Amino acid sequence: MLLAPETFNLGETSRAIEVARQLRFLGHQVRFMGYSRRFAAYVREAGFRIDLLDPELSDDDADQLIAADQGRSLRHPFTTEMVRRRVESELALFRDWGPDCVVIGTTLSTFVSARAASIPLIYVRPYAMSRGHLAAMDALPLTQGNSRIGVQLNRLTAHLVRALAPRIRWRPAAFRRIAAEHRVVLPSRTLEALDADLNLIASLFPYLNAQATDPTEIAVGPIYSQTEGEVPAPVLALAEADRPLVYVGLGSSANRRLALDVLHQVAELDVEIVSSVGRYLHDDDGERLPANVHVFDFLPAHKLAGLIDASVIHGGEGTVQTACASGAPFAGIGLQTEQRFNLDECVRYGNASRFTPRDIRRHRLPDIVTALLTSASMRRAAEDLREDAQGVGAENAAREIVGYISSAG
Repeated sequence: MLLAPETFNLGETSRAIEVARQLRFLGHQVRFMGYSRRFAAYVREAGFRIDLLDPELSDDDADQLIAADQGRSLRHPFTTEMVRRRVESELALFRDWGPDCVVIGTTLSTFVSARAASIPLIYVRPYAMSRGHLAAMDALPLTQGNSRIGVQLNRLTAHLVRALAPRIRWRPAAFRRIAAEHRVVLPSRTLEALDADLNLIASLFPYLNAQATDPTEIAVGPIYSQTEGEVPAPVLALAEADRPLVYVGLGSSANRRLALDVLHQVAELDVEIVSSVGRYLHDDDGERLPANVHVFDFLPAHKLAGLIDASVIHGGEGTVQTACASGAPFAGIGLQTEQRFNLDECVRYGNASRFTPRDIRRHRLPDIVTALLTSASMRRAAEDLREDAQGVGAENAAREIVGYISSAG
């Protein structure tokens, strides 16, 4: 089994590692490929081999893709030459190792290479913006906040997307050219072109509610990082103290300014803060943080359940699922449309609130976190969801993958 997440994306990499662990437990050989060094070390630390293929994705390229994903830029690094070299590298690895399937995140070049090599392609992805979600959504959260005009605009946009998405025929020219070079016929419609042979939806609420997924999709349940490692002793000591303990985690799609603004505003409260945003901060930033802020480069967030009283996070699916599994209410910032979808599902359930960059600029975060710590209804909802949010998706995904490959012969 070849796992091929985009290794500049922490959520994708973490999901792939959890699925790989389950595949290995079932007795299968597992190997990884990737293009970015950013989170490749996480794969090695989990005990898997990873081949970093040519052309390597630079940090600037990765940041450009994150900006495009968040709607901050239309630029991307996928030139015709880059896609050509990626597909050639993938085909060489397929010939060398002969995988029975390729399991991806959003690794777009594999939609060409796997089809060219006639290898089953399996896509482990969030529910947001999937076929099933596009068919069922009643609002597209392009605007943030709850103004009447904004709500109406989001509903109108969702109506237009539901009507138009199945008809869109946009495919980047670089992918069309390279597909033609390998005599791969990509489906004309965009949604069909992004379909794998097996599409696994790694989201919480579609799994719990048997929510309408497309016939081409299977809801397997939440998949989030369950890395090894213990909670540091200072964090355990803070959890035993009298002051509430708040966790701040911003994943791989935030930035230094956002991390500092969040930490400083939450630190105004009578709380202790533990955070895993160390990767964003400069060496001298820690010296300027208030004494009740304790920053680490890494924390096993899934082991904070029962220790923390609230979380402040971004809206990445794995981070949201981990927060749900903690049993504590949280506030989340959606940095792009998919993240807002993830957060809105929890807001509707009652265990979370969503905040925006405007809320930070207007210094509203202290009040938002205070509401998390004092709302009895939010705490009940968070506790009710805790058991259902456990990470069953990786085991379910592994079984679906093995079953699919076995039935396909």
